[in-house]
Amino acid sequence: MKKIVGGILGICIVSIFVFSLLAQGDNSPKSFEENRFILYGDVDEDGNITSYDAALTLQYAAGLISGWTEDQIIAGDVNADVNITSYDAALIIQYSAELIDEFPCEKVIIIYGDTRSQREIRIQVAQSIAEEDPLIIFHSGDFCRPGHIQETWDDWWDDCEFLVENFEFVSARGNHDTSFDSTGAPIPDIFMDNLAEHIPPDADWDGENTWFSLNRKQIHFIILDSNQDYGADISEGSPQYNWFVNDLENIGENIRTTIVIMHHPPYSTGPHSSNEEFLQETLVPLFEEYEISLVFCGHNHSYERLYKDGVYYIVAAGGGAPLYAQNPADPDMQYSQLYIMDYHFCELDIYRDNLLFSAVDTTFTVFDSLIIELDE
Repeated sequence: MKKIVGGILGICIVSIFVFSLLAQGDNSPKSFEENRFILYGDVDEDGNITSYDAALTLQYAAGLISGWTEDQIIAGDVNADVNITSYDAALIIQYSAELIDEFPCEKVIIIYGDTRSQREIRIQVAQSIAEEDPLIIFHSGDFCRPGHIQETWDDWWDDCEFLVENFEFVSARGNHDTSFDSTGAPIPDIFMDNLAEHIPPDADWDGENTWFSLNRKQIHFIILDSNQDYGADISEGSPQYNWFVNDLENIGENIRTTIVIMHHPPYSTGPHSSNEEFLQETLVPLFEEYEISLVFCGHNHSYERLYKDGVYYIVAAGGGAPLYAQNPADPDMQYSQLYIMDYHFCELDIYRDNLLFSAVDTTFTVFDSLIIELDE
């Protein structure tokens, strides 16, 4: 992966912004190609990315100027963290000087899960994901099996550590990602021991629990722990449920859509359905009330797209576990739009007023896609 020049170099580069204000035409401008990322970095909207754009971004970050349009804010947020900071300015000037050839915001977001059991396949899926050079990877749970033994986690790290080391990597907990205390009760310790340190520092996280939220590319991502039977109460009135409602009530104004990632699907036509009724009664009313656009899950090892009452439910469970056939007698067939038994991952991106979604197999064939209109 191409590394973004940062740290000390970024700070040093910012120091030349004052000069660029006085001589904004001195640097040869770098024009964007006519593609879907035409806005990024071009805060003065002249069709070029120059040190002057970096200078304007630095001033905006410092509160010296204001009144930017929504398009200018999108253009300036090249780090894709839904904030305009001096780091965005540093990235823009690096781009204009051809020290980098891509902004973080130009990268796709990946969601996948259920990587347990078949090591060769999970390596193949992981390598395919790495080829996409994503901004961030979300894993919907079930990393390995048995997941209460560190040795099987060590195997997962041997196979997939390059993803965690090279990309931002965020995880929901699956039913197999569980330890047990001295009484035999399930607890999330082994999951947190392996993955807690990789929760992004800008996440809304209490530093302890297995649920949190974060923003990327004007999308608000909420990671829930759906393991009601494995030590994570999400029933109405529980700490996780109350946190979820509070998070939904306090989503920032600059967020265009909200996506939930958890392990168990509320709707699915695969063989696992024991959690569905509880999730339908507890969480689905909140998904619908707060207009969640997509809910990504795992658990049923397949790809499935379902739709009910304004919400898409995506089962993205093709990361390496043995694949499951569809149950055509399942009552959720009325909501199912597509069911594919294949190893895969999902991609997200934003282009102006649309959320672009695609499901991709390990040969990079897109076998499903959606365009979802975003809020103004």
